[in-house]
Amino acid sequence: MPSGRLIEHEWETHGACSGMNQTDYFSTAERAFRMVKIPPALQPPVSRIETTPREVHRQFAEANSDFPTEAFAVKDDGRFLQEVRVCLTTDLKPRPCDRLGDLRSVTIIVRPVR
Repeated sequence: MPSGRLIEHEWETHGACSGMNQTDYFSTAERAFRMVKIPPALQPPVSRIETTPREVHRQFAEANSDFPTEAFAVKDDGRFLQEVRVCLTTDLKPRPCDRLGDLRSVTIIVRPVR
């Protein structure tokens, strides 16, 4: 989590009602993050990438072959990639997402890391 403000948001929005204290919540979040392999082409992008939501989804599923393909949800705003959600159970087992996002073949932009 790149900023203090985001950390506060995550705790207030998701962690405070988890039944865990802050240390356990963020430790669990860190374990979940480490379970997921970021596809090589997206680690981290140093230049702009034009692709499709379907391709981003495919790359995550391929890089994480021990996860169900449906465990990834690609979110975009119609122009830019916003996030890739990884769906897990409360005991950090991969599970299918309720919604996969819109995987239409619309070109989206993955911004480079600053």
